[in-house]
Amino acid sequence: MTIYAKSAVLLAASVSFFAASAFAEKVKVCVGDFPPYELGSEFLSKNPNDYEVTRESVVVCMRRFTAGFFDVAMIDTMGFATAQAAKNSKIVGLVDYSDGVDALVVQKGKEKEPIKGTTWGVSFEAASPFFLGQYLLKNNLTFNDIKVQDMKLENSKNFMTNKRIHGIVSWEPFVTESVTAGGTVVYTSKDAPKKLYDMVVMSNKISAAKKPLVAKYVSARLKEAEQLPNFLKFYGTLKKKSAADSAADLEGLYLFKGAADVASKKADLISSLNEAQATLEAVAPLTKAKVVKQKFEASLYEADMFGK
Repeated sequence: MTIYAKSAVLLAASVSFFAASAFAEKVKVCVGDFPPYELGSEFLSKNPNDYEVTRESVVVCMRRFTAGFFDVAMIDTMGFATAQAAKNSKIVGLVDYSDGVDALVVQKGKEKEPIKGTTWGVSFEAASPFFLGQYLLKNNLTFNDIKVQDMKLENSKNFMTNKRIHGIVSWEPFVTESVTAGGTVVYTSKDAPKKLYDMVVMSNKISAAKKPLVAKYVSARLKEAEQLPNFLKFYGTLKKKSAADSAADLEGLYLFKGAADVASKKADLISSLNEAQATLEAVAPLTKAKVVKQKFEASLYEADMFGK
């Protein structure tokens, strides 16, 4: 083979390699606007050839994930049940569970008043009903014993000036804002017997070639949680926040920090999902929403990936 022929072969091989690299399938990840969902972001930033990242609100991420726009997204157990996401996805990891970040806040002076017949501000796009239901059960009541008014989380503090409202269900930083506006915390997610988990979910339509990349991303998320100071530094730069504000964004959350930690919550996660489903069915008469009955089982886990 002449030197020209060798050069032509090498050039063709190089073109083929770069063409294959250019058109290689990237894993499409949607990162919702909830601080712990950013775990793994430093890993993603270092591997732009393998991952395509989109940042949206939590609600938009899940809506577009269930519509097939993304391969991977993060969602809590309430949102997963609401979106009927079991139809098109598998659970591949855990992010955290609420450990005080969600709370019920009542109007000043109403802490000891009877709850029955009262009106509550609730965000039906968030996990509010999940914790309100457990608070009612603690007081031997159900959703049939109260009234609810749909509320945007960012309007939580404004509800504290509405005397027709007994209380609200919200999360930080809106809980603190509501307390500053005159409210009193009477119950938090730390008090709740059922945990609300945030999960990593993967589309059932994902190609086999992408699955190893998803596994690497899930593993990287856990490693970044284990090295929290490094993550907070990256997160602070990403969000233009101080170290103190970055750390505050994760208060009231239990972050999973290892495969064994994740695997230990398998059964409890399924229990949480079924509690979320029961909450949807219980609150449906108040919201007039159509709820599809579904039961969650261990088959939801991606067996070769979850807890690895």
